[in-house]
Amino acid sequence: MVTKARSRLDTRLIGTTVLSVFQSLESVNKTIPKRGDMWKVPKDFAESKLQERNYKPPVPDPTSGLDCSKLPSQDPDINKLLLTMPSSSTSISVPFSMIEHWESRERRSLGLSNQVDLMLATLLHLVCDWSDSVPEELRDLLIHLSRTALSLSHNAASSMSEMLRIRRDLILSSLPKDFLFDPGMNSLRTAPLTSGFLFGGRIQEAITADKDDQLHASLARNNSG
Repeated sequence: MVTKARSRLDTRLIGTTVLSVFQSLESVNKTIPKRGDMWKVPKDFAESKLQERNYKPPVPDPTSGLDCSKLPSQDPDINKLLLTMPSSSTSISVPFSMIEHWESRERRSLGLSNQVDLMLATLLHLVCDWSDSVPEELRDLLIHLSRTALSLSHNAASSMSEMLRIRRDLILSSLPKDFLFDPGMNSLRTAPLTSGFLFGGRIQEAITADKDDQLHASLARNNSG
């Protein structure tokens, strides 16, 4: 039924989720934080904007303790461990392979959320075709599901992009000192998030531009001398 509906489905409803997410992320990707600072995901990516009038999304059961939107709180007897609590600036070592695995999982999650987006768009189209008097509750539910899928895409894409940025930073941090000026480093760090290459195929371009920058800097130093 989904395959049959594709020929009649408005293609603007298909695949817009992931594309819009990456377009939103690209503007943030060009903002370079200070070295050592975590790349922060925009607030609105984690906030679902729900405006349905009738449908009310379910809330977590307060007795189950399964509200996954909140971090677990500290154990009441944690002081018995006699430890010094880590601060937000505390660093930990993570294997590079683990970062790659994290990014791979987020990419798979992003692909799955895009499939959900396609199926929801198809379902909404079918429901509207079946009847001119679709109950408002059903319509609102489908719209809510669509927005939930969008939020899932935002979260997966944001996490994936953060892992990608960390992988880039780890490799660039191993370059010889002053091998590239800041513009060249920034060019590699802000390569398009949708590229099939880690640095977006910009390496030679960055090196060539950096040679010009180094030459201009050398001439400026000589002239000032």
